[in-house]
Amino acid sequence: MIAYLRMVAAECKQCKEALSYPGLELALLLPNGNEESVRVGRCGKCGKVYLDGFEEEFMGGCQTWLHGPFSDEEGPKIPEAIGKCPQPMNKHCACPSHKYVFDLVCGGKTGSA
Repeated sequence: MIAYLRMVAAECKQCKEALSYPGLELALLLPNGNEESVRVGRCGKCGKVYLDGFEEEFMGGCQTWLHGPFSDEEGPKIPEAIGKCPQPMNKHCACPSHKYVFDLVCGGKTGSA
């Protein structure tokens, strides 16, 4: 399992408020063999939803990233999708929620969760 090593919380790109994390996290296995842990962040001021990730590279090293803010239409679908996954930290899970988040993170088309 991947652990987050964050010194400073990510902040909303619009409000500059620190994001809160409601505990919704999902593990992904990327095509290159890297493992990625993705969690939902939400701005307490404007309510925008973000995904932030920690990618553990197969050959060592790591990187972090922040996607968002997502639109008012797309944003609420993300935590709902992760909440529906029966095994969110199973990187091999092939449920619709994992596919949906994988598509968002990896630039694929977004689909219904």
